[in-house]
Amino acid sequence: MLKFLLPGLLLLVILGLFIRNNLHQRVAVSYETVKSAAPSLEKKKRTETIPLPDTLSRTLPAGQRAEYVLAPIHCRTADTSGLSLLIGLRLVFEKGPLSAEMADKEDNIIRLVKFVFSDKVPAQIDIPRVRSEILGRLNAFLTSGKVVDILFTTFDIIPKAAP
Repeated sequence: MLKFLLPGLLLLVILGLFIRNNLHQRVAVSYETVKSAAPSLEKKKRTETIPLPDTLSRTLPAGQRAEYVLAPIHCRTADTSGLSLLIGLRLVFEKGPLSAEMADKEDNIIRLVKFVFSDKVPAQIDIPRVRSEILGRLNAFLTSGKVVDILFTTFDIIPKAAP
């Protein structure tokens, strides 16, 4: 009798661990969030600009155009599974006093970008919409000129590190 009870008990324990680790509601929800957020969660380094319609930046003649490049910003999202974003921006504007103002207010610009992404889940991020939102908030914030265009130089989805 003990010979049949022990393997059955062992199978029940293994089945319970399998269900707890793979079919628990929290794990299933986070897996669905991760799956819908990005087709591939491998961290890919990109050095080229993400191809977006950049007709706004071409409205300025090349001699009047200036750029301000922000180092990649680590942004947390509203996602509960721990996904975060690494975002690099290149701000295009008309030459003038705006570059000095951006250098003075770089910390506030970084906070503004983090704020825009903080209430979004990666599956809800629409690049053109986020781009126009950042552009509108930046132009309302800066006083000595207007940013004409924003180009994303880096946009990586970073999964939560394993403990």
